[in-house]
Amino acid sequence: MEHDGSAEIELILNLLIGEGVVAYQRGLARAVGCHSAGLLLSQFWYWTQRLPDGRDGWFHKTMPEIEYETVMGRREQDTARKRLRDLGLLEEKRMGQPAKLWFKLNRSAVVELLRKDVRQRNQQNSSQDSLQSDLQFGDFRQTRLA
Repeated sequence: MEHDGSAEIELILNLLIGEGVVAYQRGLARAVGCHSAGLLLSQFWYWTQRLPDGRDGWFHKTMPEIEYETVMGRREQDTARKRLRDLGLLEEKRMGQPAKLWFKLNRSAVVELLRKDVRQRNQQNSSQDSLQSDLQFGDFRQTRLA
């Protein structure tokens, strides 16, 4: 019997699909200026929306759990978390016995950062549109329009 590999391909695809999907929001990555911080922020936003009542926005994730979900190693997680903290988007604290690292997103700061990013991109687009209207013939500025 000839083996065409289709059963193996189907098994691999089922394993991949079973791993789940992490939503990567490009807009968040652009706003924070870093793809890994954007990925972590996307994932933390996801978990923030699924918290039980009474948590006041705090959730716990271990480094191995974050790595499993995002495929980000320790250093990449540390760098991404630092960037989010520096931007005022993430709070961290150790709680419990034994101490565990807990996270809380400053959701209003995330929204404000996105507003600011959209305004900046709109200004850049209007500036580029204005420059494009001044350019003719192979992107050379015409001297009479300078």
